[in-house]
Amino acid sequence: MFIAANLLPAWAIWLSAFGAFGVLAVATYYADWQALLAAPERVNSCGAALVLLLFLHLLSFDADDDLALHLLGATTATLLLGLRFALLIGALVVLVVSLFQGESLLAVPLAWVLSIAIPATVSRAMVWWLRGRSSRQPFIYIMGAGFGGGIASALATAAAGMLALSAIGQWHWVSAALGSWPVIVLIAFPEGFINGTLVTAFVVLAPDAMKLYDSADYSPDV
Repeated sequence: MFIAANLLPAWAIWLSAFGAFGVLAVATYYADWQALLAAPERVNSCGAALVLLLFLHLLSFDADDDLALHLLGATTATLLLGLRFALLIGALVVLVVSLFQGESLLAVPLAWVLSIAIPATVSRAMVWWLRGRSSRQPFIYIMGAGFGGGIASALATAAAGMLALSAIGQWHWVSAALGSWPVIVLIAFPEGFINGTLVTAFVVLAPDAMKLYDSADYSPDV
């Protein structure tokens, strides 16, 4: 979700920039780079996540000249790479997309917060919650972390976007969003469907490639 830089007051630009750079610095420091570089398949997973996010973020439409919406894909990236690498790969994706679409770099930090940081964190929280459940069916993980995580991340992004628009005084957008809430649901469903489909494919075909999927947690007792 890109909000044009001309709509952002200086405090919003600086606050989002400091927040984004701080989180990315922590993610860079604590990311397990040795484990990543030690296994070529993990590097390939990063490349796949990068291509996936670029594709989904470029499938955007302009709700207005100053507001662009797009699919997220952060749920799949988080389940595949873990939260830290999902945040880092997502930052690169948002930067590339902003340059490709001619967006101001001043809008990039807030776009990263809305499009990557919030949905990725929600998706990671969903996995944490699922691991506390007693069910041992992979279907629970697929529907909960994949489909459910995708929907929850989309709704969280929509709510955060409305809060951001409210904070910068763009009340007409908030009123329009609240007045057409079914559209938000319609946007959330394809986000859940796409992520659920991708997570299903990984769980069935390459479960070891998913960092946040542990087959032992979802294998029946014998």
